[in-house]
Amino acid sequence: MNDLFERFRFEKVCHCAAILAHAVKDKRRLWSGNVEGTRVVADQAARHGARSLVFISSNCLWGRGFGRAAREDEPPAPVEIYGASQTRHDGRDPAAEMG
Repeated sequence: MNDLFERFRFEKVCHCAAILAHAVKDKRRLWSGNVEGTRVVADQAARHGARSLVFISSNCLWGRGFGRAAREDEPPAPVEIYGASQTRHDGRDPAAEMG
């Protein structure tokens, strides 16, 4: 990743990659790919002077439908590992908690 950022010197980075829950059986791999992968992208963007980073996630942050468009101030309430990996912020490992 460092070589990529070194070579191209991105001004802006849009991160929309993720490992989806239905694509993998190993929850720790999903967690690592989504959480650590996002951290690597963010760290490299900052280290190499990107002016902005856009992180795109999904409606799996909420785990339920609202019958309307979700708002940015809706508190996340994921019900499965993919949604949890998109909201990591408190140091817990939902992969371990979810079996």
